[in-house]
Amino acid sequence: MQYLRNMFSGMAKLEPPDNHRYPDIRWTPVRDLLASRWSR
Repeated sequence: MQYLRNMFSGMAKLEPPDNHRYPDIRWTPVRDLLASRWSR
């Protein structure tokens, strides 16, 4: 019930992430992640 209330009232709306606050963090492509896991 709380979920539905928040969804319909707009309270559950997410703001864009603050990626600019963390300039040194880079995304890791899934291909690179899987390659590092399987090469052990």
